[in-house]
Amino acid sequence: MVRTPNVTLLLVFVFTHTIRSDQALQAILQDFKIHNQHVEKIQKNPKQVYSATHQAIQRPIAAAASARTRPWDAQAIKTQTNSYLSLPALKQQVDIWFGNADQTLYRTQSPMNEFKGNQGTKEKYLTIFNNCIAKEQELASDYYVFYHAHPTLIRIVQDLDKELYQLVTGKQLPQDFIFLRAYNQEAFQLPPLDVWLDEKVRKYGTQFNNNLPDVQPYLLSANYSFFARMSRPASNTFFYFLTSRAGKPPAFGTLVNFVISPFTLDDTKKEQYIKELYELDDLLVGPTGDLLQIFLPKSVVDKYTYLSASRGVIWNSVINAVPQGFNLARQRYDKVSSILEVYRTDPQQIKNEIDKIEARIFLHGMLTRDPATGMKLFRHSTSPETLQPIYMQKIKTIAQRIYNDWKMGDNKPPLYANKKSPQRSLQLKAAV
Repeated sequence: MVRTPNVTLLLVFVFTHTIRSDQALQAILQDFKIHNQHVEKIQKNPKQVYSATHQAIQRPIAAAASARTRPWDAQAIKTQTNSYLSLPALKQQVDIWFGNADQTLYRTQSPMNEFKGNQGTKEKYLTIFNNCIAKEQELASDYYVFYHAHPTLIRIVQDLDKELYQLVTGKQLPQDFIFLRAYNQEAFQLPPLDVWLDEKVRKYGTQFNNNLPDVQPYLLSANYSFFARMSRPASNTFFYFLTSRAGKPPAFGTLVNFVISPFTLDDTKKEQYIKELYELDDLLVGPTGDLLQIFLPKSVVDKYTYLSASRGVIWNSVINAVPQGFNLARQRYDKVSSILEVYRTDPQQIKNEIDKIEARIFLHGMLTRDPATGMKLFRHSTSPETLQPIYMQKIKTIAQRIYNDWKMGDNKPPLYANKKSPQRSLQLKAAV
């Protein structure tokens, strides 16, 4: 039996597509034009851009990240989110704003009432919450979890990037791995996190934050639990998940340009692709953005994350209950894992700080574009499921056209191209 898309949802798609204002799209295209020269400069040698990704994908997935199933007792396994909610003052705040986290997750009367949606939407929130808790319990032994939310436009860039990679290499990426930003060679040339932070602190001193132009592209804001930062809604992941569709549009044109520049140098074609991809956001229509559950293996979490306050400011004081891991010379925690273990197992010890601390994930290419590092990523959304097959087919179609344009054109090929044919090998040598 062939399933047909919900007629009402398709009518909503047609209506919203028809009345969509050009203003946001024009701003995106302007953003693309401003950044295009910079992108072409740093991507003039696609061999360098894709070399680390190509090498990484050849390696077997790290043992710590290998898929495995084992029975687990939901009551016995402590998770970061359940530990956060075990503190009465924080649980009370969650209930005031969002409703009972264990049952309704959304009150009829609350400060967030205008975002509550219909009954089906509220049930979707609870399903998302329960799925996140189950995933935390499943992976608690070997991973720490981080929560991040973004507008659905970012999903389009991620899915396009993944489809292009799979087309060029003929290799399938794991379902629980996507390219999490970091689209250019600079991401692979970054120094280790400690060295990078030292450099930025020397440059900016106490003014260091994640809004600085040479800092922002390489950090991803995140929280350690589903509801973390109730004391500051602007930093609360779930709050942003609920409201991100109304937030400031991301630099969509710039991100798409990073992804497609190795495939075409034709600005007219680039603009056409950006327009078509932007319109796909109508198929992701829903009351929220996307919620990302990012799991990092415990073995690498200190290498790619740091403990922060709001705006990515480095947390520079010792949390009395957890002095281990704090570097007095650097005035920061070198090992965030020492905090995370207490967060998950004994949150009472850090009850005064638990709702003030945040995370920043360092977007080094070897983390964000290398499945062997072990990162697992799960996307949660309120986008209509009936429209997802249409959305994915359109993504695949656009990716195929970009790929075909690249094969027919004179642009230098990415290094992750299939090296099996002699002709392709000659092209790769010519690109060096």
